[in-house]
Amino acid sequence: MSRHNEIILYGKMHKDPLIRLTDDGDFVMARFSLDTIIGNRDMQSYVDKLRYQQLWILARDSEIIEKISDYHKNDMIYLKGVLTTQEIIKRPTCPNCQSPIPIDKANATYITPIFIKRMEQNVTDAQALELLKDSCEISNQAMIVGTLCRDPQSFTKKGKTTTNYQLAVNRKYFIKDGDPMVKTDYPWVRSYDKIAKNDAEALSTNSEVLIDGFINSRIPTRKLTCEACGHSFDWNDLPVLEIIPYSVEYLKNCKSLEEIDKEKDELAENLVDQILKE
Repeated sequence: MSRHNEIILYGKMHKDPLIRLTDDGDFVMARFSLDTIIGNRDMQSYVDKLRYQQLWILARDSEIIEKISDYHKNDMIYLKGVLTTQEIIKRPTCPNCQSPIPIDKANATYITPIFIKRMEQNVTDAQALELLKDSCEISNQAMIVGTLCRDPQSFTKKGKTTTNYQLAVNRKYFIKDGDPMVKTDYPWVRSYDKIAKNDAEALSTNSEVLIDGFINSRIPTRKLTCEACGHSFDWNDLPVLEIIPYSVEYLKNCKSLEEIDKEKDELAENLVDQILKE
């Protein structure tokens, strides 16, 4: 199975990091978010201007956590890491009666740093914007090789095509203090327009792809109903991190353009035959 999983980020620390310690004062976990920027790179319909992305970082390596503990809001951070997934149980509660709402298990996605460095300290928003513009190509960069876990799902809305699929990526780096039994991550990919159309036609379960893209963050809203009191409410789900491709290279078990064209021709011929029979 594929193993390449590399994330490069350069961004502004959104808030002071959250640091968790043991009772003895040992570092256990650091969590923070970076404000990164992406620009237009042949994706006019999706990225037509500079866009901010707030990305979540989770570190469990004590040496990296010690560095992060000295960082503060508005510091500029350079980071190299991997996209990591972890199975979690979501536990929303009803705002009306405080009863827990049962939800199926899900995969949380975050970025695990393997190298981190503070580049500038306590910059203003205007200074951060200029620094990010100058480093737009590396502010949010993802390079992933993975194998599709399932067939892609594609839909078109207002003339714009979107295709979603999940990848299996074997861990290239040892995640310190992570579960040693977990050796594969399962990030999601969301492609748009021409890339989305090509993905929908060329890919299926077990297809292997190389993706050059960026990490997109969004917070989906779900409509939940409390079984205890019947109250319905909107619940902000956990932040979702997904890969948006600038380009997708089809490596293995993918349909070629010739195969796709042949299938289209055969479908057209079958439709004509069916019409003539009627």
